[in-house]
Amino acid sequence: MPLLCQDAWEGSWWDAGHCSSDSCPSSCHRWGVCVLLCCMVLLVVLCNALGLLLGPLGLKESVLPTQRSSLSNAGGNFFMA
Repeated sequence: MPLLCQDAWEGSWWDAGHCSSDSCPSSCHRWGVCVLLCCMVLLVVLCNALGLLLGPLGLKESVLPTQRSSLSNAGGNFFMA
């Protein structure tokens, strides 16, 4: 899929202007949707990584699950988010 319409292509992509009036209106929307999807995937990966990191750091084996530390609790919340 081309980034710009074939008739709006003038030299390089940066010279033609990303969202100028001569570019396809769908190209701006396509980039916005791609950035939004990438940010959502990054958020999920970041929450899982924080959950897997913070959970074991706050773990104390002698403590009951209802009395766990805030660090372990935050790790569980991030992991479930």
